[in-house]
Amino acid sequence: MENLKNIFRKPEFHFFLFCISLVLFGWPILRIAEGGYNYSIFIYLFIAWAIIILLLFFIAESHNIKASNQSGEKKKDEVTDV
Repeated sequence: MENLKNIFRKPEFHFFLFCISLVLFGWPILRIAEGGYNYSIFIYLFIAWAIIILLLFFIAESHNIKASNQSGEKKKDEVTDV
């Protein structure tokens, strides 16, 4: 689990997520998903959007855990100095 959190914190993963988002919402891919039924494009966009939002949530949570651990260590140091 810690290894996964470290991956979410890396700037390379953020850039990878940005590139994947550009590909998923690019015009050629949307034209492919448009074929077939009228609601297929809506389902495709909703699923792609949900995956991107979920990954962004995991990135934010991995940064929040790191920040809370660092602030907790500072508080422990302040208490022992008194």
